[in-house]
Amino acid sequence: MLLEILYRRFLGLIYVGGLSRPPRCITVFTWVLMPLSKPMTSPLTRAAVLTAFFFVSLGAFLDLVQGGRFVFFYGAQYTQAALVAFLFLLPACAGLLLTQPRFTAQMQWRYPTRWVRWLFINPLITVITAGAIVVAPRGWLAAGTWAFGTPQAPLVAKVISVEQFRARKGCDQHATLSLLSVQATICLADHYVGAPLRTDQEVFVSGKASFTGFFIGNFAAK
Repeated sequence: MLLEILYRRFLGLIYVGGLSRPPRCITVFTWVLMPLSKPMTSPLTRAAVLTAFFFVSLGAFLDLVQGGRFVFFYGAQYTQAALVAFLFLLPACAGLLLTQPRFTAQMQWRYPTRWVRWLFINPLITVITAGAIVVAPRGWLAAGTWAFGTPQAPLVAKVISVEQFRARKGCDQHATLSLLSVQATICLADHYVGAPLRTDQEVFVSGKASFTGFFIGNFAAK
């Protein structure tokens, strides 16, 4: 019950923050895990499922909104492990979802056309669920660095590449920086002050550091 109350408060914060609806990953987890938890009579089992739901959905949301500013020191190793985990999670998530009567009944009610469910909806929900599980830990690491990291004096970073500006949802422009011997792709929107960046240009980067990474506050041309 407590976790359900916290989840509803969390969605309330999203709406207050200006989003007209929760991100897709959270909507999918609402469809998936909340129905799965209802028939579980054991309080311990119910608490475990809701805790996993809260950890994954909020972690995926944090990665979505903060991941573009987080330089993960172990990003290369994490990406390799995440790919392997994602491939293993796909059949596991599919098996879990499709063997739950409440989930299948809900999908039949929402999408009565059988081929639409099997060719599009079920695979899409499986991919989103597995992907959210994979990225959630990175989201929590980014949030932890932002909240508890040590403030750093401006550091010098080198621009490896800059993509063309395109007005779009999420981030309008990304750049790849080399910072503390790590290459990371970060979002420039609202965080860079100065003339348009160029390849091989050096910039000053400020933010917070932890043992897992560096959270970028702002950066400006050197």
